[in-house]
Amino acid sequence: MIIKNFHNGFTLIEMLLVVGILSVVTLIGGDILITVFKSYNKANILSEIRKNGDFVLAVVSDELKHSFSFDQADCSLTSPKSCLKYRSIRDSKTKFIDLDSDAGNCNNGFVRYYDDYAGNPLSFSSLTNSKKDGVSIDELSFTISTSFGGSVTYITISFNAKEPCGGVVGASFTNTIEVRGY
Repeated sequence: MIIKNFHNGFTLIEMLLVVGILSVVTLIGGDILITVFKSYNKANILSEIRKNGDFVLAVVSDELKHSFSFDQADCSLTSPKSCLKYRSIRDSKTKFIDLDSDAGNCNNGFVRYYDDYAGNPLSFSSLTNSKKDGVSIDELSFTISTSFGGSVTYITISFNAKEPCGGVVGASFTNTIEVRGY
């Protein structure tokens, strides 16, 4: 007579082995998923920074292309390198572009431009979003140079933009424009 021995379950060692393997696979999969979410978030932040930085460069470049009489020494509230005084050809007004910070909102920096500097400009237009979900601008600088012979003026604009509230993701922006000065 032949007796067949059937097993209707798993041994404890087999169960522990399967649980261990599943734990390792889950841990690796979770780590990959977290990395993907962090990369996606970083890409979104960098996209917002680039969008704001490109907008600032476009507006400032267009404004300065149609201007003349540039001066960096007449900016009493900010350092001369981060402020530019100029006269617009479009409306013949004296205007200013500078860097300021929002002390009540993570001390984020923003670029602003305004007419007729009176020591404390009350009416200005911010070129960047200075809220907590916007971007922060720092190290704005203007470099004025002329061509050999002085017939053409060039202005180099450069600044750094980063995520607000002391974030680490950021980008640098630089543009050199030739001033038309009709």
